Amino acid sequence: MKNQTLAGAIGIRLTIVAIVFLVIALVVSFVLINNIKNDVYDNTKRNFQQLIIEKVAAKQVAGMGNAVSLSQNSDIINALKTNNRELAINALKGISDAMKEGTPFKNIKVHLHDKNVHSFLRNWKPNKFGDDLTSFRATINKVKATKKTLSAVEIGRAGLVLRGLAPVIDNGEYLGSLEFIMGYNSIVKNFAKYGQSLLVLMDERFKRGNALTNEQKIQNYYISQKVIDENFKSAVRSIDFSELKANGFIKDSEYFYTYVPIKDLNGQEIGIYLVGDKIDHINAIISQSSSIVYIFIAIIVLMVIALVITSSFVVKNIVAGGINKLNKQFQIFLDFAQFKTNRYIPAPVYKNDEISQMLQTLNETAESVAKSLQDDMKVLGEITITTDKVEQGIYKCKIHARTKNPMIQTLANSINKMISAIQRDMADL
Repeated sequence: MKNQTLAGAIGIRLTIVAIVFLVIALVVSFVLINNIKNDVYDNTKRNFQQLIIEKVAAKQVAGMGNAVSLSQNSDIINALKTNNRELAINALKGISDAMKEGTPFKNIKVHLHDKNVHSFLRNWKPNKFGDDLTSFRATINKVKATKKTLSAVEIGRAGLVLRGLAPVIDNGEYLGSLEFIMGYNSIVKNFAKYGQSLLVLMDERFKRGNALTNEQKIQNYYISQKVIDENFKSAVRSIDFSELKANGFIKDSEYFYTYVPIKDLNGQEIGIYLVGDKIDHINAIISQSSSIVYIFIAIIVLMVIALVITSSFVVKNIVAGGINKLNKQFQIFLDFAQFKTNRYIPAPVYKNDEISQMLQTLNETAESVAKSLQDDMKVLGEITITTDKVEQGIYKCKIHARTKNPMIQTLANSINKMISAIQRDMADL
């Protein structure tokens, strides 16, 4: 069996405990960092989804407000009432020129419909009118049915567009409706200002006409905007839309992607808003959040190292030192008990710990042994003197000293009995 000091054994066990703690800390940190990553991904997804919903809703409100304002224009009312398209054309041209000067709407698109849901005037195509819209324009039909304003995303020949509609009413008479048409370019530009990208994608199943080309197609979707980030567009071509819809987000080496479904007036999904942010931005957020965990791990490591060093110092200087002191004192006691020395020097005791208590017990034991040895020596001395007197024929002597050592005390008693017997025999003789 190999020799091993107590301090060494305790040190090994402390090291094992420290390693176990470090492993646990690393496992906990790994779990925390994974949780942080998942939280960042989920928060980013929710923030982007909320952001696109809010921006689209804000634009729809603006479009609906413009539609309401224009529907109350007297020239437009009179144009529908008298079937005077020239009056409507001139009125919308003046309004368009005024909006270019004082609003963000530089090229407004307004579509007037008569009460029979036929096209009355497209201000961007004044020569195209009279076509029946009842079969595919649910928004116009609903405005006619409810006589109320509304805003919705609807399919057009160029993809998805935002529409704000308001009824045109004169003295309670429904004359038709006015539609304020908006695209997504301003929203896309707003995302781009913050280094983010947005694609408005229409499901290919709802394509109408030949306005959309394969150049605008990404997998099963058509792009419904003019302002496009070509790098983002190229990256989107390789993502798995099934995985995106299943998880709510997806990432690759360049981008973090999430989406919001686009629904029409009837709640049917007709496309998606696909939002992307540079993966470096997301990783920077994760790193910033994870730094707290790294600091926590560093503190744990330093504390464990400090604990091991401190514990080793305590074991070496207090426990091992106390044991060494006890061992030396015990050797002094053995030398005294084995008569190698004739005096026991008690160990000084200043504390009340376990080692000090053992030293105190050793001192008390040595004191008891010393007293016992003194009693034994007195009895043995008297035995020597008494046997010497008996040898000289002096029988009137006894051993009076007492000891707690049973063997020596029995010997003394036996000698006293022998002397008494000899004394009687001599008297009889």
